Amino acid sequence: MKILTVCVLGWVLMASGRAAESSDLLQGSVSCSTGWTRINDACYKYIPTDMSWAKAEINCKSMGAHLASVHSFNEYREIQKMIVNATRSDKQAWIGGSNAQEDRVWLWSDGGNFDYANWCPGEPNNYLGLQHYINLPAPTSDMKIVILCVTGCVVMVLAGVTSIWLRLTNRGSHSPGSDLVNKSVTCSEGWFHFDGRCFKYVQKPMSWSKAELNCLSMGAHLASVHNLQEYEEIQRQIVAATHHYNETWIGGSDAQLEDVWLWSDGSIFHYSHSWCPKEPNNAGGSQHCLRINYGDQKCWDDFQCGYFHPSVCAKKA
Repeated sequence: MKILTVCVLGWVLMASGRAAESSDLLQGSVSCSTGWTRINDACYKYIPTDMSWAKAEINCKSMGAHLASVHSFNEYREIQKMIVNATRSDKQAWIGGSNAQEDRVWLWSDGGNFDYANWCPGEPNNYLGLQHYINLPAPTSDMKIVILCVTGCVVMVLAGVTSIWLRLTNRGSHSPGSDLVNKSVTCSEGWFHFDGRCFKYVQKPMSWSKAELNCLSMGAHLASVHNLQEYEEIQRQIVAATHHYNETWIGGSDAQLEDVWLWSDGSIFHYSHSWCPKEPNNAGGSQHCLRINYGDQKCWDDFQCGYFHPSVCAKKA
């Protein structure tokens, strides 16, 4: 199966739940580099490359991008038009949706809310139990695949704080120690602040995917960890809340492709020094989600995603 790639440089507005009211901040601000095509506030590039869904996501991240999420019918139609213009045909296309961690729980690889769906009749059906990714349907039998990526700049309008610009880099959505974070920002009750993010320990045991959905309902994601200091602070907060080092879900998963670890918040998986010895080992062939505080060393372990654990959510302060 030949897999082709289309990358997208996009612009996203985050405004404490009021994105639409501030959308004029972005008008006319997007220009695309040579070889990229603009659609609304995003730039698209067609790249003929053979790779799997997970490798495509890694490839997108190497360009500061993600596999695309789709949030409206108009956005979907414009993507279809772009594909036709690039290929002179109506190709099938991968986008960033996956339920690899848990059947029927769909998540976007860029961390966006799964708030729009345009499924074909009878879909998703998980045929033979092996279908866990979304492709844009085509009327032909041609099995060439197009991959969509999205990235760009974020305008953050924080409650009570002047708007600031934060440029995404290949380190993902979280940049430890960034001087762009207002140090006076505090977190809501029940959340703790560390290095520009707010974290919350959720004691209710859930599967990994349900825990991610729970975090999304609070405007957060399962926590990504980018250095030892972050991990140790998360551990301290768990102990403070429970007086134990409880095994707990965070946002890492390789359910899409074995040994290709991704964070659910879309940031780069560049820190991996807290794994337990000989982990991750995918024991039994079904361990694809990351839990912490495992074993005597209270380190990282891959485990079955459907197992119920407490969890840690994180969002920008």
